[in-house]
Parts: sequence; C-alpha cells; structure tokens
Amino acid sequence: MVHRASAVSEWHHPDRPWSWHLARASGLALAVLLPLHFINAHILNDTAVSTGGRIAVRWQSSLWRAVDWAFLALAVTHGGLGLRRLVVNLAGPRRPRLRAGLTAVVVTVTAALLVVATAVTFTYEITL
Repeated sequence: MVHRASAVSEWHHPDRPWSWHLARASGLALAVLLPLHFINAHILNDTAVSTGGRIAVRWQSSLWRAVDWAFLALAVTHGGLGLRRLVVNLAGPRRPRLRAGLTAVVVTVTAALLVVATAVTFTYEITL
C-alpha cells in the first residue's frame, strides 16, 4: 500500500526546485488574469472596432501599463520555465553539455523578451 502525502507537504517538498514553484505561481496568476483579459478584450469591448487608439488611450494610465506589463511578464516567464523544463527532460542527465547549452538559449531568449517587453511598455510614447 502506497501512502500519498498531503498536497501541502508536496508543495514544500525539498526536492522541488525554485523553477517548479515559480512556474506554478505564474500559472496560477495567469489562470486568474487570462479570463479577466478575455472578458475585458472580447466581451466588454467590441474587437471589431478595436484600434491602436484605444490602447493608446488606455496606456495614458500608468496603472494599465503596469497591468499589461505584469500579464506579459507572467506569460513570458511561464513559457520560458516550461521550455526550460522541456529541455531538461529531453536532454536528460546523459547529455549535460547539450542540456546546459539549450537551457542557456532558453534563459537568454526569455530574458531578452522580458527586457524588450519592459522597454516597450514603459518607454513607448503615445501620440493621439
């Protein structure tokens, strides 16, 4: 008979790396933000008449910029962590150099996307 530990003790399992926790936390945040984004973008507002001007008006508020940045940063981070896990699983322990190289590529691309997203979100000048 196999005894399964409770969900709380599995969450705090010492073998869980930081990336496992961050992927779960970002996934949970996205599970909350994605439906809110969908409701705002597709139900409350008509996408047929949506233009860049609507986003320009919304981005005049620092709060909306921060919300959009958080959503984008969470999505990019969650995707990067998923790709990293895929690389670790596929390369396996028998090919450490391949795993390290591919992991470096994933981390670099994820970091670059976060830098570009941050720069665009907070420095983009809006003209109406």
